[in-house]
Amino acid sequence: DLRFGIAQLTHVTEATDDPAKPADRGYQWQAYINAKKEPGTVPSGVDNLNPSAQYQANVEAANKCDTCLVDHGD
Repeated sequence: DLRFGIAQLTHVTEATDDPAKPADRGYQWQAYINAKKEPGTVPSGVDNLNPSAQYQANVEAANKCDTCLVDHGD
């Protein structure tokens, strides 16, 4: 199980009306924080599946999080 999260700087570009000229948003922090996901119910008539909870990476852009990057002045 990988339950820890990581953060990395990622170069972000976005498509524009002109495919030859994407908008350059520079480098932004992205955090990958793993969260436990519970499986759904097995469809009736299926007996060869044994679902279990798994950890899955969630991607959270730092610019959508008020407390992800805090300057403590040190």
